[in-house]
Amino acid sequence: GPSSYKITIDFDYLYNDDFYTYEKEFKGIMPKKANKSKKVSYLSDADVSKLLDFINNNLEGERHYAYIHALGIKLMLFAGLRVSEVLALTLDNIQISDLRNSENEQDFYEVHLQDTKSKEEQTALIKREHIEKELAYFKLINRDNEFIFKAKNNKNPINRSNFYVSITKIMQDLNIKRKGLHVLRHTCAMQLFRKTGNLLVLKETLRHSDIKTTMSNKYNPKEVEDKYYALCEDRGYFEIYIAVCITLYFWAYSFLNDL
Repeated sequence: GPSSYKITIDFDYLYNDDFYTYEKEFKGIMPKKANKSKKVSYLSDADVSKLLDFINNNLEGERHYAYIHALGIKLMLFAGLRVSEVLALTLDNIQISDLRNSENEQDFYEVHLQDTKSKEEQTALIKREHIEKELAYFKLINRDNEFIFKAKNNKNPINRSNFYVSITKIMQDLNIKRKGLHVLRHTCAMQLFRKTGNLLVLKETLRHSDIKTTMSNKYNPKEVEDKYYALCEDRGYFEIYIAVCITLYFWAYSFLNDL
């Protein structure tokens, strides 16, 4: 047969055909309209700036718990870690990534996580500049295999409830109205989506096993909701369009190989 083939596919036909439809192929994947009653809190830009200014300035006193609080907050805020993942970390878990920027600098840390929600080992990324000072402190006082988030003369990690109380008090003192530690992970999600508008990037950063979790109501505040649903209008959702193209390509490839 010929060495190459030109394939033209009518997507309008595929969308409207009674047998093969867009809705049937991706049933259960397309997002539903947000339920406003289920919105989850996140920090405003002003609150984030206020919080970061406080914890960075607090490091000047070189108090142990100032470093504990600063590193924990930044890992949740910039890498999207859950509090349980933060408290389980050792220095061994944080390594310089092989990723390089445009100036050929290795500017990221990889955070290797064992205690994850899915019970599988996962990796998160965080810019080195965000936590360089905190890590330098812990490398002076801890062995690589010791828990980072512990009292100076203790081997066990800090109790989750105590950590929650400490961070909550900091936020209350700064007059930040949002409560809870998970609000920091939500804030990471919001900021990333505002910058990229890419749900697949958001899914990988938050380490969701199912993109439907990423597409759920709680990751769609009003300020990005309109942009988000605009992607879905008239079946224009880009990632799913690409999935259709890939699926049809392999169907066509298999068919032509059987000729």
